[in-house]
Amino acid sequence: MKLTTLVRMGAAGAMAMASLLLVPGVAGAKTTTLYVAPTGVNAGNACQVRNSPCKTIGFAVSHAPSGATIKVAAGAYNEQVAITKPLIIDGAGATQTVIKPSTEPLADTDTDGTQPQFYIVDVKGTSAVTLENLGVSGAAAVASLTPNGCAQDPVGIYYHDASGTLTNDSVTGVELTSTLFGCQGGQGIYVATDRGSATPSNVTMSGLTVGTYDKNGITCDDPGTVCSISGSTIAGIGNTPLTAQNGIQIWASSATLTSNTVTGNTFDGPNYAASGILIGDPYALSVSKNQVTSNDSDIYLIQDQTPAWVYCGNKTNTCTNPAKAGTTFTFT
Repeated sequence: MKLTTLVRMGAAGAMAMASLLLVPGVAGAKTTTLYVAPTGVNAGNACQVRNSPCKTIGFAVSHAPSGATIKVAAGAYNEQVAITKPLIIDGAGATQTVIKPSTEPLADTDTDGTQPQFYIVDVKGTSAVTLENLGVSGAAAVASLTPNGCAQDPVGIYYHDASGTLTNDSVTGVELTSTLFGCQGGQGIYVATDRGSATPSNVTMSGLTVGTYDKNGITCDDPGTVCSISGSTIAGIGNTPLTAQNGIQIWASSATLTSNTVTGNTFDGPNYAASGILIGDPYALSVSKNQVTSNDSDIYLIQDQTPAWVYCGNKTNTCTNPAKAGTTFTFT
């Protein structure tokens, strides 16, 4: 029912309608804000009133209409969260509201390879999904994965053929056990688009803190994918002989990277180097005002030309890609 159709209801009628909109269990009642707290209960019409929250984010997601806001109180939430409709999930702060599953049985796919993506938060096939003021920790869940060589890829937040916004979030602890740390998996945030997808991923990220990842802090892959990353801090674990980490990886996609701090990606091993920002064959790119230090390579650009590797450094530099109609990328 549209509110614009309510004409001259009078005070009593208006109060009755307000009750209809706010009280759960009344036929036709609608709510656009749901509430979650560790002390809540997943039953009936829980979630719909602030002082009667549900217990888990997943329960709220399953009961929320498209476009709803889910307010999540401070606490630790032992769950994986899958989202397939437009929603806003708003926590009490990245260090206060933490999604921290103890196990990670659910996985999504990735057309780039055969590794299943064992996610903590999975946003798939939808748009307008905002995650803000949330912490995501994989420390317990990743440790619970049954060792299977390098055939599994844990991910903190996965936007898969999906779009939205990440604001003031923290993602940590997405790293395999020490014996598997050299695998090319373990990504804090992964944004990817399936080949031929009608809903390419487009994600805007700001004010993020990403650390203790295995391979990459933030990964944006595939034609059609667009990422905008600003004002965020991405920190590798420092010198390690186990894997060549990358703070931000942009691969065959488009990106704008502004005023980020990327540090601590160094590899103490042969043949490879770790990068603060690793860029492979981009479509559109802007990299400006970033502080990229204490990495093997601060900014590395790989292009489909000879030589294949072009080091752009961390100062004002220009790299060209004649294979893409003479596109010029400027780093400042």
